[in-house]
Amino acid sequence: MRTTHVLSLRTLALPVGISLALLGSPAFSFEEAPMLAEQVAAGTLPSVDERLPTTPRVVTPYDEVGVYGGTWRRAFTGASDDRGPQKLMEPRIVRFVQTAPDTFDIEPAWASSYEINETSTTFTFHIREGLKWSDGHLVTTEDVLFYFEDVVGDDNPWPWPTLMQQGDNRAVITAVDDLTFTVTFAEPSPLFITRLGREYVWMASPKHYLSQFHPKYVSADDLATASKAFNVEGWQDLWGRRGKAQSFWLNPDVPTLSAWTVKTPPPSEQVIFERNPYYYAVDTEGNQLPYIDQISHDLFQDVETLNLWVAQGRIDLQQRHMRVGNFPFFKENESSGDYEVVVWNGLEVDTLWPNQTTSDTVMAELFQTADFRQAINIAIDREAINDIVFAGLATPMQAGPPKGSAIFNEELVGKWAEYDEARANELLDGIGLTARDDDGFRLRPDGETLEIVITTSVFASDINMLELVSEFWADVGIKTSLDVVERTLYLDRVNANEVMMGHWPMGRAAFFLIDAGSYAATLMDNSWANGWGEYNLDRGKSFAVAPPKGHMLYDVWSTLDAALTASTQEEAIALGADILAMHAQAPNWVGVVGAAPNLFIRSNRMGNFPAGFIRDDITRDIGVIPTEQLFIKQ
Repeated sequence: MRTTHVLSLRTLALPVGISLALLGSPAFSFEEAPMLAEQVAAGTLPSVDERLPTTPRVVTPYDEVGVYGGTWRRAFTGASDDRGPQKLMEPRIVRFVQTAPDTFDIEPAWASSYEINETSTTFTFHIREGLKWSDGHLVTTEDVLFYFEDVVGDDNPWPWPTLMQQGDNRAVITAVDDLTFTVTFAEPSPLFITRLGREYVWMASPKHYLSQFHPKYVSADDLATASKAFNVEGWQDLWGRRGKAQSFWLNPDVPTLSAWTVKTPPPSEQVIFERNPYYYAVDTEGNQLPYIDQISHDLFQDVETLNLWVAQGRIDLQQRHMRVGNFPFFKENESSGDYEVVVWNGLEVDTLWPNQTTSDTVMAELFQTADFRQAINIAIDREAINDIVFAGLATPMQAGPPKGSAIFNEELVGKWAEYDEARANELLDGIGLTARDDDGFRLRPDGETLEIVITTSVFASDINMLELVSEFWADVGIKTSLDVVERTLYLDRVNANEVMMGHWPMGRAAFFLIDAGSYAATLMDNSWANGWGEYNLDRGKSFAVAPPKGHMLYDVWSTLDAALTASTQEEAIALGADILAMHAQAPNWVGVVGAAPNLFIRSNRMGNFPAGFIRDDITRDIGVIPTEQLFIKQ
């Protein structure tokens, strides 16, 4: 049995053995928040010793042991902005934890430990003894089997997780006893634990609660009654990301393993989360976590309103929606707002995604033409955009993994990133786009004006950046229009192949093999070929279509499969590098700027928040630190 679990951004070390676990019972007595002690005294809540598992997770505070109490004030854009709150408190079985600026651990969370066999085919997980859902019910392997047998997979509310599949073979989940289960793959899966630290795979669902919304366990009449109570059309609408019964974000009654549970859900001007009295972690002195009583999210409609709230001192800790171009404003108002701008290292690249399988077949053919993609890339003055929009703090670049990673590809991030308007015009002329309309815009091969429609989300966008891109493209005769929509609508359109060119950051770069969907065209918000990606995913969508014979995507898919079943991390890294080299030949997207500093507004009353860490979706953004150890200074 092999042992290691430390990951480095530079080495991409992978966890391949026994996890760290708290052995034996803690040698200290437990303490709890005053608000919970009052409930214990009133007889409405069991004692803290009864609420915690036998071996709770021990979290080491970054700076000091905190104090209980207070409300963490944040802001959000509406019901579709659930990813922000979710990343603060995701109930993962294992989780990323950053321990130094470029070093990460994969640590057990609600599992007490896990083991991996020598061939990386069987993974054994141990649930913490006495672990409870937020309503006090015990967590057992019944909840694990319920998740895999009744929540995900064929004829179930959610699709089977890609993480748990190798080709046509699904992983086999077996309950050994009430607290032990195994996940077995047909082939080696050495990246499984690392991927599990990031994937949207909860591994367990509260059967005692959610079974009442499933046809396997209740009658059609009961499901109809539940659907009516939640004001949805059918029982399937009770599930999924926005399912009103199953969602941690929308339903205060759904049990969770998170540090906080929703008390006032959306739609509301203020969404409030409150501490989970059964949360399974303590600090190094035995104080049950979290320290903070509540998290409030105030609704805002535009970035200017949020910036005003920052200057007024109404935000305690937040990076989400904080634009790097506003850095001078944020710095100027630190004193009046009683906060500090704390910088983390960002790995995302602001990227445009020309959909090579768009339903507009003329544009699809142009996007599939390498010379056209090169032209629209080099027609953009990235240096000017960086200076005007990003206060000169970002890096003009093509999209790809960041410098310093084990699979950094210098050719890819530099490819077609140099501004050359004359060469762009030559390329466009060279593919026959020489005719112009009365306004000077080029004509497509079918005689229509060449117009690129960029669909973007108000969540993801810096409209100033996109307007500048439009101006640069106009200079070479390409007309552009912006379609700015709410985030949910953006994702719905992308997933229906109704987007000609999407705008969304390329992230997930810290350990790109964990989620390489941007490179495989299977990550829909980053998809440059929705139809080809859906062909690979094989989810039965009507627009799924095979790539042309001999297309590089076939090599990308086979190489990615090989990397995910590689015997060693060195082999996986080498195969990942091969994928980047394929894309470096003729990038399929338009990266603009990236590696910008990520700005956290941290009020001076917020404790235990470090500076200089890495923010990336792969490591769950702010969730890479244990947010339960943050505290409000009293």
